[in-house]
Amino acid sequence: HGAAARNQYSSGRVSEVANRPKLNLLRPSHGVTQAILHIYDLKGTESTNDTTLGLGMGIFHAGVEVFGVEWSYGFLDVDPEDRPVSGVYPVRPRKCPIGTFRESVHL
Repeated sequence: HGAAARNQYSSGRVSEVANRPKLNLLRPSHGVTQAILHIYDLKGTESTNDTTLGLGMGIFHAGVEVFGVEWSYGFLDVDPEDRPVSGVYPVRPRKCPIGTFRESVHL
């Protein structure tokens, strides 16, 4: 279920794509860069998203991981000792503090 299931190829190319060599995500070679979309339920929306996902909707946040760093956009105020961050900011992959990690989609 989820975005990974919705992104399956619907043409006859499924076997062609499945037989391609797997990329090494940690060490890109030959100029190939892997980007990964990480999808989160916004904090407090997990049960709502579980209910509405079957209808093709929900309340989500997403970040894009490139070269081992996830980049997110929004307002981040999780540590009272630090100033809030607004705009684009880096986080550890699948650890964005404004949401609960749901799934990843390789781009």
